[in-house]
Amino acid sequence: MHSNFAHGILRVLLSFLLIILCVVQGPSAQSTALNDRLIANADIAPLRRALETGLDPNTSDSYGQTLLMKAAIAGKVSFVRLLIERGADPERRDSYGFTAHDILEANIRRSGVNRKAMIDGMRKQGLSEEQISKLLGREYSSDLAGFTESDRLKWVAVVEYLKSVEHR
Repeated sequence: MHSNFAHGILRVLLSFLLIILCVVQGPSAQSTALNDRLIANADIAPLRRALETGLDPNTSDSYGQTLLMKAAIAGKVSFVRLLIERGADPERRDSYGFTAHDILEANIRRSGVNRKAMIDGMRKQGLSEEQISKLLGREYSSDLAGFTESDRLKWVAVVEYLKSVEHR
């Protein structure tokens, strides 16, 4: 019990130290440290505290990716909801011109789920692996690496939430 209490106090202190450090060091440190650490955290409380103590919900990193984009990519609907409630702009674009919605749609397409269904259909029609590879113009199995069905489902949930926000 004592250990859990001490661990909780330590987490709170580290969250506040991170916020203070980022405010003192300026926007670049703020965006890099908070985008990555606050969104990577499994607990939403540090993000909520940071927003309550003045963190701009539209803070972005050197690539223009905002907290909202990072949370969307991580598939954290509750983080996305909190950020939008606190004023994050879902239409904001990163340095490459993409919104959080655009990034998720691309991730869903690249996840390989739709592509896998297409490839399976080609196999059922009797095409060889060599024929499929020629039709697709490159090594097609590499598109399926790195993403899971769980990732795709998280992204779809965030996209659905973002669509509901856009139509308000």
